[in-house]
Formats: sequence, C-alpha cells, structure tokens
Amino acid sequence: MVMVSSGATSSTIRTLVTAAVKFPKSETKATSILRIITSAVTRHEKDSLVADFGRHKLHEGQKMICCRSLGTSAAMTAEEHTSRQYFAVVYDYVPDILERRGQYRAEHLALANQLVDEGKVLLGGAWGSPVDGALLIFYVHNIKEVQRFIDKDPYVRNGLVTKVDIRPYAVAVGSGLQQGP
Repeated sequence: MVMVSSGATSSTIRTLVTAAVKFPKSETKATSILRIITSAVTRHEKDSLVADFGRHKLHEGQKMICCRSLGTSAAMTAEEHTSRQYFAVVYDYVPDILERRGQYRAEHLALANQLVDEGKVLLGGAWGSPVDGALLIFYVHNIKEVQRFIDKDPYVRNGLVTKVDIRPYAVAVGSGLQQGP
C-alpha cells in the first residue's frame, strides 16, 4: 500500500504521480494510487501537477485519471495552466459595512468559496480594524474572470463597495506560488 503524508514534498509527489501514470492502461491501479497521492496535495499544488501531466506523454485515459483524481478538468492543458496570472482585487467599503452586510454575506462568501474550490481565488478577506475594505487574490486566465466575480458579488451589486481596484499581481515569494513549466 502506498502512503503519502500530508507533509510530502512536491518533488516526491511528482515522482509518485509520474510512476503512477506509467501503468499501461491499468486504470484501476493508477486511479487508486493517484487518489492516495493527491489526497496529500494542497489545492494550490494541484494546478502545478496538472501542468506536469501536460508535459508527460500520457494517453487520454491516463490524463483523465490524473485530472479526475485531482478534481480538475482534463481539458486544461499545460499551456492553459501557464497562461494563468495573479490579480489583486481591493474593495473599499461603505462606512457602515458591518451593519449592512448581514443579508448579503452568505451569498458573497458562497460566491467567493466557489472560486476557491475552482482554484481561482487563493485567499480573500476584509481588512482588520477598521473594516473599511477587503483584498482578494485571484489566479485566473484573464481579467474577465475577475470582472465576472465582481459583477456577481452581492456586496458590489447592493452598493456596499464604493470602489474596486483590480491590479495585476507579480508574486515573487510564498508557499502557494504557482509556477509555469
């Protein structure tokens, strides 16, 4: 039985994934091994592994196994992965945000968490005291994906956000740093 600790390094996981996908058309074994391996992978490492799969000479069945095990789409190619970029979104809130946000907060958080689950929002939250704005970090293919979130956000639609600033974000360090091939 293959066991992978949650502290496994990315290079160890990549080595195990590479070995797992080499099973010749043995989807059951490969799928089982990949599920074990990918259970130890953080959400931020998944995109990087998908890009790695694009560099391997995998047949479509193997690529599907890898992506299914990671909970991502097999349609994402290495080129699509590397075309992703970071954006920082800064909201300025109305002065009485804490009193007014209650009826919209669940929908706002559900929308943001959906993008977290898709790997498009890496983190987000309001500024501390005073709560006069918020920051969200996106990792997406283009600024249109960020704008779609903003257009749907109930805080924006209901006038709780007075200003939105979308800026390309040049990440240099961090444990969640996504790197292209």
